[in-house]
Amino acid sequence: MQFLTVLIFLSVSFFGAYLFKVSRSEKKVSPWIFRMHGAAGLIGLSILFYWLAGNGGNGWIWLCACVFTVFILMAFFVFEKVFKNKKTPTLVVVIHGLVAVVLTGALTYSLFLTN
Repeated sequence: MQFLTVLIFLSVSFFGAYLFKVSRSEKKVSPWIFRMHGAAGLIGLSILFYWLAGNGGNGWIWLCACVFTVFILMAFFVFEKVFKNKKTPTLVVVIHGLVAVVLTGALTYSLFLTN
């Protein structure tokens, strides 16, 4: 289960990088594709909490899960409320991607190296 969550978050990260590349070109990307990116992250987080509820996990895993929760809620607020129907600034998207990569790395560390 823990390996599945890391794979989901890695897939979401690569999908986000692809979305960034395509959206910065002149091609039109459907808003539903971006929502699917967020939904996939939420599914990964749900599986992580399901696994944590059964196994307990260590402090690192709980910390990553809580920070991921705040991160997903903030991303939803920023992308769906603040920049809805507007062009999202590149800096906001890059910061979103960097935080996601750091959190995925911390989750990978906490799941595999501390257990």
